[in-house]
Amino acid sequence: MVFVNLFHAPLGRPMRYGTAKELFDRLAKKTQLTARPHKLRHGAATAWVRAGVDEDVVQDPMGRVSRPSLTPYLHASDADKRAAVELVAAGRHS
Repeated sequence: MVFVNLFHAPLGRPMRYGTAKELFDRLAKKTQLTARPHKLRHGAATAWVRAGVDEDVVQDPMGRVSRPSLTPYLHASDADKRAAVELVAAGRHS
């Protein structure tokens, strides 16, 4: 449960996607930023995997039934890509 209904029924219960999306739409309009609740899933999955949480563990709260179905939620940062290039370059100079 990430978002909780504080102003609409049922109070104290998890927000449904549509309600969370309405909240994001209102915030996006005020801040002039584009964001969607679903992007939080991508960020959470990527952060958990980077922190060393096994993908088998991560896929469960994400509602994914297999590792391949988790893959679209994992994103490499520019720093990840740079580190990969440096790792390959270091191997060639050894």
